Amino acid sequence: SLAEARDAWANGQFDLALVDLTLGAESGLDLAVEWLADDQARGRVVLLSGREPTARELARFPDGAPPFLLKAYYSRVPAL
Repeated sequence: SLAEARDAWANGQFDLALVDLTLGAESGLDLAVEWLADDQARGRVVLLSGREPTARELARFPDGAPPFLLKAYYSRVPAL
Protein backbone atom coordinates (compact mmCIF):
# COMPACT_ATOMS: atom_id res chain seq x y z
CA SER A 1 0.00 0.00 0.00
CA LEU A 2 1.05 3.63 -0.34
CA ALA A 3 0.98 4.01 3.44
CA GLU A 4 3.49 1.16 3.82
CA ALA A 5 5.69 2.62 1.08
CA ARG A 6 5.64 6.05 2.75
CA ASP A 7 6.62 4.50 6.09
CA ALA A 8 9.48 2.54 4.52
CA TRP A 9 10.72 5.66 2.71
CA ALA A 10 10.52 7.80 5.86
CA ASN A 11 12.45 5.19 7.81
CA GLY A 12 15.18 4.95 5.16
CA GLN A 13 14.48 1.29 4.49
CA PHE A 14 15.57 1.43 0.84
CA ASP A 15 17.92 3.37 -1.40
CA LEU A 16 16.01 3.12 -4.68
CA ALA A 17 12.28 2.98 -5.37
CA LEU A 18 10.78 1.45 -8.51
CA VAL A 19 7.37 3.09 -8.55
CA ASP A 20 4.65 1.76 -10.84
CA LEU A 21 2.47 4.54 -12.24
CA THR A 22 -0.69 2.60 -11.52
CA LEU A 23 -1.06 0.74 -8.24
CA GLY A 24 -4.62 -0.52 -8.43
CA ALA A 25 -6.84 2.14 -6.91
CA GLU A 26 -3.81 4.08 -5.68
CA SER A 27 -1.51 6.28 -7.74
CA GLY A 28 2.19 5.57 -7.91
CA LEU A 29 2.49 8.82 -9.84
CA ASP A 30 1.25 10.76 -6.79
CA LEU A 31 3.77 8.94 -4.62
CA ALA A 32 6.68 9.68 -6.98
CA VAL A 33 5.72 13.36 -7.21
CA GLU A 34 5.54 13.52 -3.41
CA TRP A 35 8.93 11.88 -2.89
CA LEU A 36 10.68 13.90 -5.59
CA ALA A 37 9.58 17.15 -3.95
CA ASP A 38 12.42 16.31 -1.55
CA ASP A 39 15.79 17.13 -3.19
CA GLN A 40 17.40 14.13 -1.46
CA ALA A 41 15.13 11.79 -3.43
CA ARG A 42 16.56 12.82 -6.82
CA GLY A 43 18.20 9.77 -8.39
CA ARG A 44 16.42 7.44 -5.96
CA VAL A 45 13.07 7.09 -7.77
CA VAL A 46 12.50 5.28 -11.06
CA LEU A 47 9.05 5.13 -12.67
CA LEU A 48 7.80 1.83 -14.02
CA SER A 49 4.74 1.07 -16.13
CA GLY A 50 3.27 -1.10 -18.83
CA ARG A 51 2.54 2.05 -20.85
CA GLU A 52 4.32 5.26 -21.74
CA PRO A 53 3.59 8.12 -19.34
CA THR A 54 1.59 10.96 -20.84
CA ALA A 55 2.95 14.48 -21.24
CA ARG A 56 0.46 15.59 -18.59
CA GLU A 57 1.81 13.02 -16.12
CA LEU A 58 5.41 13.99 -16.81
CA ALA A 59 4.55 17.68 -16.39
CA ARG A 60 3.78 16.97 -12.72
CA PHE A 61 7.54 16.84 -12.08
CA PRO A 62 8.61 20.50 -12.00
CA ASP A 63 12.34 19.64 -11.94
CA GLY A 64 12.07 17.02 -14.68
CA ALA A 65 10.74 13.51 -14.64
CA PRO A 66 12.72 10.68 -13.06
CA PRO A 67 14.04 7.80 -15.19
CA PHE A 68 11.35 5.58 -16.67
CA LEU A 69 11.30 1.85 -17.39
CA LEU A 70 8.67 0.38 -19.69
CA LYS A 71 7.57 -3.11 -18.63
CA ALA A 72 7.69 -5.60 -21.45
CA TYR A 73 5.09 -8.30 -21.75
CA TYR A 74 5.78 -11.44 -23.66
CA SER A 75 3.21 -13.96 -24.77
CA ARG A 76 5.84 -16.66 -24.70
CA VAL A 77 8.99 -16.78 -22.64
CA PRO A 78 11.76 -18.84 -24.24
CA ALA A 79 13.16 -21.77 -22.29
CA LEU A 80 16.57 -21.20 -20.73
